[in-house]
Order: sequence, then C-alpha cells, then structure tokens
Amino acid sequence: VEHTWDKYRQRSTRDTEACGILIGRIDEDESRIWIEAVTEPFPKDVRGRTHFHMKDKRHQIELDRLHKSSGGQQCFLGTWHTHPEHKPSFSSPDETGWQSCINANPPLKHFCFAIIGTEEDSIFIPNSSGFVELKKMEHRE
Repeated sequence: VEHTWDKYRQRSTRDTEACGILIGRIDEDESRIWIEAVTEPFPKDVRGRTHFHMKDKRHQIELDRLHKSSGGQQCFLGTWHTHPEHKPSFSSPDETGWQSCINANPPLKHFCFAIIGTEEDSIFIPNSSGFVELKKMEHRE
C-alpha cells in the first residue's frame, strides 16, 4: 500500500491528484482496521492538480475480485487521494465527498479515508462531530 502511495505523491507542480479505494479487514472486535490493498488511478478517472473524480469501473471490479478471493474477509473501507502538501489535512470538498461515500454505502459500518501528502499520510474516520485522524500503528508480526 505504502509503495503504491509513494508512486503518486504530488512532489512536482506538474503532478495531478491520484485516487483509489481502500480494501482491507476489520478486527472481530472492531477495534482495528487493516488497509491491505488499494486501487490505483485508472484511465477513465479524471485527475487535475487539485481535484479528482473516480470514474473507472475497474475500482469496483478489483474490490469484487479481492472480496471473493479472500472468502469475504477483505472489504471496502473507503477511499484515498493525494494532496500537494507535506502533512495533509482534509478540505471541505473532501469532507463532503466522504459523507457522500458513507451515505451511498448504508450497510457498511466502518469507513476510513486516506490523504497522501508529499511527505506524510493522514487517515481519517467518521465520528459524531465529523472526521478525526487515526494514529498509525506499525505492522508487527
């Protein structure tokens, strides 16, 4: 996941926003979320310096493939996109888009949304007052 995100960091003024979906697992007691895979931008996605529109159906196709191959364990968690800032924070359009994603998927209980900055990443989850940033835990065997 991190290798994919590194490929799309907007470090040059010519770099456009990249986007994709987050795929992973939720712990049985719902205390932890694992982001295990992400989709990358596809040709039909619309990308500009400060905007994106995920239009390509291949995001859903990849989610369906991973969900099936994992016996239903891997699921849709949310979306990711890049920002041309060192430590990214979410904007009003991000918050509106995330809320639309949540509203479009009412059976799902857990969401997270990642913004990939030029140097750091931020992951947010919804709460009663909007969205709050998660703390990252390093993977341990």
